[in-house]
Order: sequence, then C-alpha cells, then structure tokens
Amino acid sequence: MESTERRSGSGKVIVIIALLLLVTADVFLLYQLFNKNDEIDKKEVSIKKLNEAKDSLVIEINTLTAQLADLKKENEGFGEKSAEFAKIIADLTARLSNAKRAAYSGDPKLIAQAKKDMAEARKMKANFESEMATTRAELELARKKNVELNDSLGLTKTDAEKLKKDKGQLAKKIKESSALKADNILATPLKTGKKGDKPTTKAKSASKVKICFKLQQNLVTDEGLKTIYLRVLGPDRSVISNNTNNTFNFDGDNLPYSEKKEVQYDNKDTDVCMNFKKSTAFAKGNYTMEIYEGGVIVGKSTFLLK
Repeated sequence: MESTERRSGSGKVIVIIALLLLVTADVFLLYQLFNKNDEIDKKEVSIKKLNEAKDSLVIEINTLTAQLADLKKENEGFGEKSAEFAKIIADLTARLSNAKRAAYSGDPKLIAQAKKDMAEARKMKANFESEMATTRAELELARKKNVELNDSLGLTKTDAEKLKKDKGQLAKKIKESSALKADNILATPLKTGKKGDKPTTKAKSASKVKICFKLQQNLVTDEGLKTIYLRVLGPDRSVISNNTNNTFNFDGDNLPYSEKKEVQYDNKDTDVCMNFKKSTAFAKGNYTMEIYEGGVIVGKSTFLLK
C-alpha cells in the first residue's frame, strides 16, 4: 500500500517538473518572439527613415538639377564669363547625378555620402549664384554705360553732321559768290561761202555756230586762266559733241561738252567768243546753250534754226 502511494507521489512530481519545463520553454520562446518582433519593428523604422531620407534627397537633387538648367539658359548672355560658368554648371550637374545614383542604391553609407555631397553642392550653387549676380550687375552697368556712350556718340555724330552740313553750305555759298556770270549771250548760226561766213537762220545752210558772251566782273574770283565749257543741246535735248571723250566733272558726274576754251580773266568784264562746228548737218528746232566754269553753270541761252 505504502509502495503504491510512494509511486503515485513520484509520478506527480515528475508531471509537475515537466509542466514547469514546458512553461519555462514557452516563456523563453515568447521572450525570443517578442525580441524578434522588436528587432523587426526597429528595422522597419530604420528602413522607413532611410527611404524617407532617400526620397527627400532625390527631390532635392531634382530641384537643384532644374535650377541648374535655368542657370544654364541664363548663362548664354554672360559673354566672356559664359565658358567659365558653363564649366561650373557641368561640374555641379555631374555631382548631382552621382548623388542621385547613390540615393537610389539604398546603401546607408552611400546615402550619407550623398548628403554630404549635396551640402557641398548647395554651397557651390550659392557661391555660383552670387558670382552670377555680380557679373549680371557688371554687365548691366556696362550696358548702361554703352547706351550713354552711344547717346553721346549720337549727339557727337549729329553735331559733326551739322557742322559738315554747315561747312558744305558755306562752301557752296563761297563757290556761288566767287562764280563767274555770263550775260549778253548771243548765238549766231553761220553758213560758209566763197566770201566767208555769213549769218543764217536755216538749218540746212548752217555749218557752225558762233557763241559770244560777257564774263562779268567779280572781285571775289581769283584772277588767272579760266576753262570755259560750252554744251550745245539739240532739239532732242542730247548734247552735241564731235568727240565722245570730251567730258568734264560737274558735281561728281562726267558731263559731255561741245567745246572748251581757256580764257584769261583779270577781275573785269571779259568778252568771250567760241565757235562750235557740227560734224553733221544741223536739224531744225530749238537749241540750248549752257556755259560752265569752275564746276558751276554761269550762263544759259537758246537759239532757233528753221
């Protein structure tokens, strides 16, 4: 009987010990599970923070890249500085591209390095923008000075043109005041016969024309030899000339003439006569005579051949 009770008591102890072991194992497993879940939660929080940092970094990189693109467009108007600024923009763009690749890698160390690079890039961009602002101000100042200079040059040019115009007008007045004047212009068509030349009014019988006139006294004109050019215009208004090389300068143009003559002028009334002979027959109609000296027309008249 006692033996049976003893065995029964031993069995209970074993059961209790087994239960205690089971409970201890469950507690240990639960502890391990809780620790595991805590580690998972911590890792998830860490991953979340890493992704947030990556996303924030990528957004900042994209923003800076867009700003650099705008600066690149603006840089086209900086003249000599453009090449220098273009290099800075290229360096910054390459730095941002590298930082973006590091951010997308998901590697915490690379992301940390990318953040440092971004801080340096922001600093470089700030310095660059400051330099661009200074250059922009210098260019604007230079532009204003250029405008002022152009305005000043414009005024100077206007003054010079006015002076040139005034000088031209004065020279013209001097030229006009010193020009000779021919009056009493008389044209006498002549026919040649056995007894010499006789006046005629008939075109078919005329062989030449004698033109006489008086050069008036002009004390402003210098004394000396004067070259007188005679232009005879036919009824068709073309100049009659026996030589196509007979030309003289008038206001920059080469005008054909009919005859020329050297005349000694001594600041007193001077009578001049010139003969014009046509190589072909005269046509009927009105003829015009123009007399030039010193680049100025000094007299004009007409005659008629019937």
